[in-house]
Amino acid sequence: MRRKQNNDGNKASLPAGRLVPGKGAYEERKMKRRMEEINADSLHDYRHSAQPDDIFARALAYSAIAMVITDVEGMIIDVNPAFTLMTGYEAGEVAGKHFLLFNAANDTNGSTLARWKKQRAGEVWHDERRKRRKDGSLYWEALSVSPLLYDNEVTHFIVNLEDRTEHWKMHEELMQKNAETEKIAALKDAFFATISHEIRTPLNIILGFSALIEEQCKPLINQEEGEYFDSIRQAAGRLTRTMEHMLSLSSLVSGNYIATPENYDVVRGVDRLIRQFAPLAAEKQIQLEFDHAFEALNVRLDRNAFEQAIQNLIDNAVKFTQQGGVVVRLHNEAEAAVIEVSDTGEGMTAEFLNHVFTPFNQEEWGLTRRYDGLGLGLTLSKSYIEACSGSIDVKSKKGEGTCFTVRLPLRN
Repeated sequence: MRRKQNNDGNKASLPAGRLVPGKGAYEERKMKRRMEEINADSLHDYRHSAQPDDIFARALAYSAIAMVITDVEGMIIDVNPAFTLMTGYEAGEVAGKHFLLFNAANDTNGSTLARWKKQRAGEVWHDERRKRRKDGSLYWEALSVSPLLYDNEVTHFIVNLEDRTEHWKMHEELMQKNAETEKIAALKDAFFATISHEIRTPLNIILGFSALIEEQCKPLINQEEGEYFDSIRQAAGRLTRTMEHMLSLSSLVSGNYIATPENYDVVRGVDRLIRQFAPLAAEKQIQLEFDHAFEALNVRLDRNAFEQAIQNLIDNAVKFTQQGGVVVRLHNEAEAAVIEVSDTGEGMTAEFLNHVFTPFNQEEWGLTRRYDGLGLGLTLSKSYIEACSGSIDVKSKKGEGTCFTVRLPLRN
């Protein structure tokens, strides 16, 4: 037996052996002194003690964290004031009760009790569960259970408790908002699908019958009257592009667009897209060129996404260029295919350049704007290029022109 002199001159005995908290967090000598001076059955008697060696008891009493000490079976021996503040229960009301069961919000299932039995092996245990305060109100509790070992045997447990009610409240609110967001997304998809049908169906009828009327009236109308039919086609095309852009943006933003990679000849594809805009460029009397030195350049990408992106870039370049021209250059660098769409058009201000890919954004707004559109073309181009595992950059200066640079990996 090892013996220690108490302050009153009496000697108390302590069995020899190793007494350490789980994982050996304290020195053996201090723990022996602590257990010698703190009797677990009357720990609360030391809460106001002024003895210099009862640090553990005073730390328990004044800790802002709710703490519980149990025996090896999990029965509560004592609690600190922070526990009472959190639950409403005094030490005498919970002594002798199992710390998992006494204020459980519902019946603790068998798996929890089985886990508790494994806990007695000496491992630290973390968990969260719903509990009930003395006043009947429910709260969420996070617990951390640490064993105290004596001679490699678990003799007691220290349980740290934290009120996690606000955390779970925010979690539930977030889940509710997510559910509402999903509902709104579903309604949005249904809305666009309905609008698409309601616009396209009558639009196709208008175009069909106007073309029929134009064909029958050709011998009877003059040039000015013939332009009326051109206006009908242009307006219909504008509505069609608007609907297609909105549907495409909805698909990309919601994550419903699924890229389908395939081996694609960029030279042939870009050349075909440029030819589509040749009549418009000729009408505006501007140059439209394709500058490259390849017979073919195969890249693995999503055909639809790539063509939509490049088409939007060429469309913008031709639309905003009144003098000079548009050049599409194709070359490769560092295992990437590079497509540059540059123009000598109006260019963009530095301020607008920072928001050029923002949806529904245009440099000119209002009824006096010179160009139509929703401001979605560049947003869609960026999203489509990213769907092809590529990137897009832009350089522009007001009054000098703009250059968009698309980079696509050659090995994807």
